[in-house]
Amino acid sequence: MKFNVILFICSFLVLVQIGCNQSPSTQISGSDSLETPGNTDTLQLVSKAVNCYRYVIGRDSILLQLHQNGDSISGAMSFDNYEKDSSHGDIKGYEHKDTIYVLYNFFSEGMQSVMEIALLRSGNSLIRGVGPMVNKGDTVLYKDHNSINYQAGQKLDLVNCNTVQLK
Repeated sequence: MKFNVILFICSFLVLVQIGCNQSPSTQISGSDSLETPGNTDTLQLVSKAVNCYRYVIGRDSILLQLHQNGDSISGAMSFDNYEKDSSHGDIKGYEHKDTIYVLYNFFSEGMQSVMEIALLRSGNSLIRGVGPMVNKGDTVLYKDHNSINYQAGQKLDLVNCNTVQLK
């Protein structure tokens, strides 16, 4: 069962990559960092190529560096928790309409795990979805994408990538 899930995910990612490489594309010109127009309090999404996001509450934070090529998503993510286990790792997935679905392959306390994460675009922010999860081997997945709740999720705000240092 575990092997079938891993095989399915790997096959899906390979097909997405092949599909992206064969389709006609337009080059997005732009910076890999965020620009701040006139008002230094407002960050704008320069392009979907590389963007960074941060969520902070108390001494806990989530940092996300998102690389996008068409509908394909990759990058890095870390959860820095004050009184709980922290984690850091890579993400890979895809964007469907206004929602990003990634597998977070991370290390926490010396153990490697995989968890599905859904992020809903809301302006220049991403809202992390919450919902029932199921274990499939070493991977934790949403039980049903239709039952993901974004209203109760954490809001990751767009930040300048120069201010984000992922472990």
